[in-house]
Amino acid sequence: MDLGAPVKSHKASVEKEKPKRGKKGQEQDTDLLAEFENPAGATPADGAGGSADGEPTDPADLLIAPVPEVLARDDDQTLVPVSYAAVKDWARRLHPRDPETGEKWSWWDVDLKYVPLASGMIKKTEWVTPEAKTVGLGAVLYLYTMKAFAWLFLLFTLLNIPLFVFYVNGQGPYAKERVSSGQFTDVFARLSLGNLGVTGFACSNFNLAAAHPTLRWNCPYGTMRDLFAFGLQKLDNQSCVKSTATYIGEGGPAENWDDLQTDCTLETGLTPEGYQAFLDLYQESCYDKYECDLEFEVPWLTAECRARFEYYARGSVHGWYADSQNWTEIHQPDQRRREPVFFGVTFCIADKIYHPVSGEEMGFSKQAFGYAVSAVDITCVLLTVLLINLLEVRFREYAKLYDKRNVEMRDFTVAVENLPCDPAYGGKDILLQAYLWEHIEKHLRAAFEAKH
Repeated sequence: MDLGAPVKSHKASVEKEKPKRGKKGQEQDTDLLAEFENPAGATPADGAGGSADGEPTDPADLLIAPVPEVLARDDDQTLVPVSYAAVKDWARRLHPRDPETGEKWSWWDVDLKYVPLASGMIKKTEWVTPEAKTVGLGAVLYLYTMKAFAWLFLLFTLLNIPLFVFYVNGQGPYAKERVSSGQFTDVFARLSLGNLGVTGFACSNFNLAAAHPTLRWNCPYGTMRDLFAFGLQKLDNQSCVKSTATYIGEGGPAENWDDLQTDCTLETGLTPEGYQAFLDLYQESCYDKYECDLEFEVPWLTAECRARFEYYARGSVHGWYADSQNWTEIHQPDQRRREPVFFGVTFCIADKIYHPVSGEEMGFSKQAFGYAVSAVDITCVLLTVLLINLLEVRFREYAKLYDKRNVEMRDFTVAVENLPCDPAYGGKDILLQAYLWEHIEKHLRAAFEAKH
């Protein structure tokens, strides 16, 4: 190469070449445009990823590799073009290989050793393998980390399998009676802690003017325990949940005075005999069950509540009660006369743990089982912390040993500190390079003379 030849700037060459126009006037970069013909003089046998019919199959070979100007000035903002084909070929040639055979290491049979739990488990002379030397320190430590965490999470899985068995059968024999939605997400739901159930409410309502007024409760989790609230609705189209996202009767007497009509609640709307009959029927039909049907009877109501109910029943769209009472005077349904709808809210509690196989109730509570879950979680967290600290210690040992057993780029580098700021030499990097070279040469000469 003639070093005395004039320097041809890449920027100048780019400016001289006019970009070609496409069909719609769009500019096309001819240097980076993919060509589907073979490069000049290339054949499929050249190893460029070509096929039998002469067309290249590798996308990297479809690109024309631009030839950058070796002596082009780089002090401007012009970017020197990079060949994707050349970069890919360079990465292919730098792939870790067996130094003896020149073949790539097999991802399955490669021997990189492992991270020992104790320092004496692996000999230092065998820890850094020939494969590890070609792969590189960073890649080896990354593979060590992935392998260690793979074994760690396998251990976590074994520790949590007993818990998963309890989770799957968290609802006991009632789960077999429930109809599943058939969705794939149900599998994950059954494997979660939430399948053991949470405490909540079950709500139902009926129109007392219709035939067979029945409360039908169904607990989403657990079984029914206490009858929480009961009474006549205060508003048309009233629902079980209030605008504050709480159930009817939830929040205490100070907040429940406007949930239901005051003369027709569980405490004020039933006679003593009716109240006891209602509770006895609830205990017999619903208590400790996840679903039940409870048919209500009008004679259980007090005189005040019954009068209010019959006032609404005379204008109800349901005429069953009016026909049973042989009423001759009824009113047309209108918006001022609401329907006699009664609400009933029961409390559902999920506090039982069932045997994973037999489905029978276990001898310990859900709270005691929660301690076992917490113990497993704490164990997993502690093992993770211990592994991270162990990896930090072992990686430091491996890095020192790797540095002694292998030659790396940092073995030929020099760290320079306390460099001056850019304006120290008027922004001229060549002056800074000269001073640095003089400084390094001085210390190297002194060290060489002291040694010899």
